[in-house]
Amino acid sequence: MTNWDHTTDVLVVGTGGGAMTAALVAKQAGLNVLLIEKTEYYGGSTALSGGGLWIPNNYLLQRDGLDDSLEKARTYLKNTVGDRTPQALQEAYLENAPEMVKYLSSNSHVRFHRSVGYADYYPERPGGMADGRAIEGSPLTGANSVKISNNCVP
Repeated sequence: MTNWDHTTDVLVVGTGGGAMTAALVAKQAGLNVLLIEKTEYYGGSTALSGGGLWIPNNYLLQRDGLDDSLEKARTYLKNTVGDRTPQALQEAYLENAPEMVKYLSSNSHVRFHRSVGYADYYPERPGGMADGRAIEGSPLTGANSVKISNNCVP
């Protein structure tokens, strides 16, 4: 196909975890969304990484009674990342990542579980946790998967 014309409200390039989340949020806001991927595989680097996420102060930690807080996670980042990334981005992550996990759990078929026994990279540093903050998405079955159509891919 040499000529292809499509109008959409939102174009999402790539199919990794961030892209899929952006597409979901836009679609649930009532927008027409087109999600494109350059390869025949979906999932991007999220699929290659196994889908593990480091989400401090998430609802799964709270549910299981583990001691975590925004301040404890902030201390951990200060002692591991330091000033290698802008403070404003670290704060945005700390405040919004737990909310993103809650949103996906409530608004999609994605279900998360704790990676029990998977420590933070440096659990001995201030703010670190030996029974860490890692979570993963539970596997999806064909029964609750989104139908993917490639009829508009050249």
